[in-house]
Amino acid sequence: MIEYLDRMQQSNKLMLTDATKGTSRVLFEDTDKAWVDVSPLSWIGSAAEPDLLWLSERDGWLHAWRVDRHTGQTRLLTKFEGDVIAVEGVDLKGGWLYFEASPQEPLRAYLYRARLDGQGSPERLTPADQPGTHAYNIAPDGRWAVHTMSTFSQPNHIEVVSLPEHKAMRTLVGNEELAAKAKALLPTQPEFFTVAVANGVTLDGWMIKPPNFDATKKYPVLTYVYGEPANATVRDSWADCATCFTR
Repeated sequence: MIEYLDRMQQSNKLMLTDATKGTSRVLFEDTDKAWVDVSPLSWIGSAAEPDLLWLSERDGWLHAWRVDRHTGQTRLLTKFEGDVIAVEGVDLKGGWLYFEASPQEPLRAYLYRARLDGQGSPERLTPADQPGTHAYNIAPDGRWAVHTMSTFSQPNHIEVVSLPEHKAMRTLVGNEELAAKAKALLPTQPEFFTVAVANGVTLDGWMIKPPNFDATKKYPVLTYVYGEPANATVRDSWADCATCFTR
């Protein structure tokens, strides 16, 4: 299989080729007058009859699609109004796709799963009482995951959880000592806010005030802003907080 992307990135073609015969055909094409992105070539299904797992914004959201290897027909797997931040794992036996998303809270990231047959809507696995940013390293059978969680005031907490119930089984890194040091540096919680820009769009921002902040005084402002498309720098996570300290 060859992924063929034009220089303007308005057309991305998947071509099936036969090296012994020197023949090829277009299996599937993603097009957009503005921009199409590169998607990693990932296969799902049986070894004899695999389908392609494809990430695309063809319906207005960055969603996961299943592309039939023979016909090129697509099947939407992630049926929700939101972007797939990242694919975290595939459980072929159980029939699940695990991915990160945050449809209602763009400042955060949670674990979801969707059926590989495209039936039903995705379900959130990260508990509702655990805000912040979450990352997962999921076992091939989908039963276990190394779960990393952080917020602005909580450094990375790493544990082993069972799925899909998301039950904590063992703490790998607690970071209690680092959390105590961070609390001394951040006596008050960071403030999140939004800024209105053109065409009714709002951008998210965050602000950390110095210790003993006095609203009647003037302070220098250190600004860190650089996002790229689809990359969030305003996140309720320790990684972004650490970045702001180093800038």
